[in-house]
Amino acid sequence: MDRSGWLQSLRTHGDRWFGAALAAYGVAMTVRQANHIAKRPPGQLEDLDRGLQAGDFETFYRCALRMREGRDLYFAHTAGGAEPPSKQAPFFELLLQPLVGFGAPATAVVFGLLTIAALLHTLHLGRQLLAHHPEPLRRHAPLLATAVLLPTLHLNFLYFQTGVLLVWLFLLGLRALPRRPLLAGAIWSLGVSIKLIPIVLLCWALWRRQWRCLLGGALGLLLANGAVLAWLGPSHGLAQYRGFVAMLRADQAFGEYNERYQGLPPLVLATVTPHYASQVKSTAQQRDWQGVRNFLGDTPLAAHGGTLVLVAVGLVLVAVAWTCRRAPLTPLRAVQETSLVAIAMLLVSPHTWRHYYWWLWPTALLALQDVRRRRWANVAVVTLVIGELLPHRGLIGSLSLWWQVFHGPTLGALVVFAVLARHLARDDGAGPGT
Repeated sequence: MDRSGWLQSLRTHGDRWFGAALAAYGVAMTVRQANHIAKRPPGQLEDLDRGLQAGDFETFYRCALRMREGRDLYFAHTAGGAEPPSKQAPFFELLLQPLVGFGAPATAVVFGLLTIAALLHTLHLGRQLLAHHPEPLRRHAPLLATAVLLPTLHLNFLYFQTGVLLVWLFLLGLRALPRRPLLAGAIWSLGVSIKLIPIVLLCWALWRRQWRCLLGGALGLLLANGAVLAWLGPSHGLAQYRGFVAMLRADQAFGEYNERYQGLPPLVLATVTPHYASQVKSTAQQRDWQGVRNFLGDTPLAAHGGTLVLVAVGLVLVAVAWTCRRAPLTPLRAVQETSLVAIAMLLVSPHTWRHYYWWLWPTALLALQDVRRRRWANVAVVTLVIGELLPHRGLIGSLSLWWQVFHGPTLGALVVFAVLARHLARDDGAGPGT
């Protein structure tokens, strides 16, 4: 086949090749995770009286075992030390119940396959959501958005986290919103029942007066969490929810300014703290950043770190509310506004890990659709590409440490948030934006 033949084949079948490559990658990462778990001594993960240094998914699995045995899910202080609790809500542990009896490796395999299926369907949903876009490039934009965010996608598979599933539920709800808002709210409520942070989507529905969507969300929350109460019994179930809330309130990580947390609160606190001494161990923290990272720590701002955090978070929320205040809610506008809300969610949370940035996928999709035609899209794509490349030590050496410690991903998300908000504020339904 000559060069022109290869190019034509790529245009025709490139989405299938890319999908197959993603599936193969997901399978490889799933096998890796299952193999890692299988190397543990037999029965170690199942010994709930023993404290373990467990990976993220292993923590989910042990939490699900506690649910099956009627134990407390959170704050599991054991003889071997305090084991970090799962940050997933009880509904997620309920979903794992049919699997845990088959052992941790088998549970990991099924979870990995479900994540791969959700990822591939995410590409399909991206094409459908762009159907309402003028001059749609439905075939290529979802693939390019995934390619741009591959490093973040890798983190989700590396830690075996729920980010891919949550973004899939987000897009699935968006797809249903124009014609079936009740169903859209119910779908979004499933994400909220797994991890609390997507509740911002229902807040957006309230602001936009999408009453049927809100009703669906309320019904979905009642059904999902009612299932937990039915499984555990009302008394024990409510105790688990109280434990979940107490765990979130007591988690010291929410006041931490380590570079692992890429949101606005850690960025502000790390800049104005008088003494930079993170409690979380990492490769970056082995270097001395005192007087460098906290370059405003000896200024009057140091005494007002909490207030500065509230101001920064408040400005983001005001920008979202102002941008989403009046434009007609077309299907495309709904995708744009909820994508902005998703970025705001990452920015305002004090506990935004780097793998959460998979929530930028819808924005990357929109930007790549508009690239070279709209200025906001050009800025967003360049920012996303830089943000995904810089964290890798193998590519740029020690500069990656500076990028992380100085919260480069957060600054990049701020830039993308600002240009998208400006674009939507100008394109308010009266005419095309710039």
